[in-house]
Amino acid sequence: MKASPLEAVRLLEGAFHESVTAALCQMEPSRRAFDEAADALEKRLAELASPPPAPAAGDLLSEEGVRIGSRGYVLFWLGVLTAALAAFAAGIWTGTAL
Repeated sequence: MKASPLEAVRLLEGAFHESVTAALCQMEPSRRAFDEAADALEKRLAELASPPPAPAAGDLLSEEGVRIGSRGYVLFWLGVLTAALAAFAAGIWTGTAL
C-alpha cells in the first residue's frame, strides 16, 4: 500500500523526534510518497485538460435551451456589479450614519 504524503510527513516527524539521523533515513520514502502523489495529480490534471470528444453535427442541431449572446453576459455582470456597488454604498452610508 502506498503511503500518502501526510503519512510520510508523520513518519518523518516521529523519526525526527527519535534522532536527526533517523529522520534523514526517512527522507527517501517521504520523497517517493510526494513524487507518487505529484505523478497521480499530473495524470489527473492531464485527463481533465484533454478536450472532450466533439459531438456529431446532428447533436448540435437538436440541442435545446436558451442561448445567451455576449450582450446578455455583459448585461448580467453589469447588473451584478451595480447591485454590489449599491450594497457597498448602503453599508458605508449606514456605517457613517450610526
